[in-house]
Amino acid sequence: MKREHPTPRRPRPQATSSTTYSARRRVLVAALAALTVATATRATAAPAHLGDDATTAPVPNRAPTPRLHVSPRSGAAPLTVTLSARRSRDRDGDPLTFSWNFGDGTVAGGRTARDPAAASARLTHVYTTPGTYVAVVGVADASHVATASRTIVVEPPSAPAPPVGALDDGALEGFGATTAGGAGGRTIRVTEPTEAAVRAAFAEARSGGTIVSFDVAGPIVVTSRLPYLSGAFVTVEGNGATLIGSGIDPSAPLVEVSGHDVIVRNLRVRNGGDNLRAQGDGAYNVVFSHVSSTGAADDGISIGYGAHDVTVQWSFLAGNTRSLFVKYGATTDVSIHHTWVMKQWIRGPLVSSAVRADVRNVIVEDWAMWGVRFEADASGNVVSSLFDLGPYAHAIGGKTRSALRLIQSGPVFTAGNVYGGLAEHSVDGLATAPLDAPPVTTLPVADMEPLVRARAGCMPRDDVDQAYIDLHDGWNVAKELPLRLTAP
Repeated sequence: MKREHPTPRRPRPQATSSTTYSARRRVLVAALAALTVATATRATAAPAHLGDDATTAPVPNRAPTPRLHVSPRSGAAPLTVTLSARRSRDRDGDPLTFSWNFGDGTVAGGRTARDPAAASARLTHVYTTPGTYVAVVGVADASHVATASRTIVVEPPSAPAPPVGALDDGALEGFGATTAGGAGGRTIRVTEPTEAAVRAAFAEARSGGTIVSFDVAGPIVVTSRLPYLSGAFVTVEGNGATLIGSGIDPSAPLVEVSGHDVIVRNLRVRNGGDNLRAQGDGAYNVVFSHVSSTGAADDGISIGYGAHDVTVQWSFLAGNTRSLFVKYGATTDVSIHHTWVMKQWIRGPLVSSAVRADVRNVIVEDWAMWGVRFEADASGNVVSSLFDLGPYAHAIGGKTRSALRLIQSGPVFTAGNVYGGLAEHSVDGLATAPLDAPPVTTLPVADMEPLVRARAGCMPRDDVDQAYIDLHDGWNVAKELPLRLTAP
């Protein structure tokens, strides 16, 4: 068989570098031309679903959303009022200009801030003459102006503050002290030491104008969230009763105040998530007096989310992971006085956000990390208070230079404070005069200390409160570990 030989292929001519470059250049030019045409076509073509003649309409600029908070809303002349529009927003992200009319013939304005949380959106004004005033803030972007207003009632000047020596631990003092609570209202009695009886009383108190009187001491175990105290003008007279949150959801409070003009006193709250709260814009003119709050998984007392004009006085807090929380929203004007805070992890108190707090004649001792802290835009006074760190608390993590931490941007005035044990005096406030606050009878630490140690908390003290006081070592409290004691 004859073998076929394939026809030999003619070799291709080798391209020179000049011909290769020319060819590549032609390809590149063609590609760029095609890309330019495609891009121009996409840029000029209307979206198919809109039709050939449709165009995309610009989004119209929207007006700002104004928010105005004032505190206090009433009081005796001369009345210093803080006005804040920091919660105002512009949905388009435009810079905002704030203009103020205080209603008494004075105005301020033209302050611009890209960040509505900036200081220019918050100021103070002094009303010197009794009367009713409407304060207005105008919040403007480049195209719109929107307004918000609040009414402020200025009363005739009050009587002079009591003399320093006239110390009455039953009197109400501080920012929340103008309230009468439920005085003059009907009385709701808790006559059985059961959760159901407490739940029914709190639910009935929501209508306001009431005194909830505990006629039993307990202890009363609470296993689920109680009705909030949302009514106005309410007094809870604990009369030494004890509420224990064993089994309650760790995020739930034992007692929460969300209404205004509320007094809670002579009550023990133990082992909740937050033991006691005043929260929300509707919680103002609130007093917690002679309360014992111990063993909370989170806060012994929590004041936040817009609550204002609140007093914590003559109270005892121990074994809470976080003792006193004052933060968030438009929360401000909080007095903490003649109160004993001990064996905590942190927050004795924590004062944050833009809160103004008046802290005086307080004992803070044996923290497992730090004692008191002001942060963010907070401001206030820390006066004639005792910070005391023992060797055992120091051994489990208590920092000697963290008795008082001032890392805030607002002014803080400090004076007359005493540091005992291993606690070190490491910082002073930069304010040269006290910030305005309602009068509180204030004693030098040497005179205050024995009185607060003897009278703070729900009186007379029971065995559990005394056990916290008597325990010197072998205890621990941490971020997620409250110290919960039982009667010996």
